[in-house]
Amino acid sequence: IESFQPGCWLDPGPFGCLGSGPGYALAAKLARPERQVVLLLGDGAFGFSGMEFDTLARHGVAVLGVVGNNGIWALEKHPMEFIYGYSVAAELRPQTRYDQVVEALGCDGELVREPSEL
Repeated sequence: IESFQPGCWLDPGPFGCLGSGPGYALAAKLARPERQVVLLLGDGAFGFSGMEFDTLARHGVAVLGVVGNNGIWALEKHPMEFIYGYSVAAELRPQTRYDQVVEALGCDGELVREPSEL
C-alpha cells in the first residue's frame, strides 16, 4: 500500500497495539470527512476491536474496512512453532464470515475470496 500524501497512513507499527485500527479509522474520518478512509486489519485484530464497526454504523461514519482472514495470528504462530514445536494459541477459524459479522452490526459486508472479485 502506498500513501501519496504526508499524514495519510496511520500505523502503530509491526508490534503496535493489536486492534487499534478501527479507532484510528474513526478519528481519521472525523478529522477529514471528505476523504475516503480505508481500514486494513487482520482476523486476529478484528477479534480485539471488531465491535467498533457497531460504533461506525451507529454514528454514520463511512469507513471501508478490509479484513484479511488467514486463520492464524501469524505474528505468534510461527515463533510458537519454532520454540515449542506447535502452535499454543494462535489458530483462528478461517471460515469465519466477517462480512456477516459487520452486517449484523449495521454495516455493509461483502465476501471477497479472489482479487478479481474486487
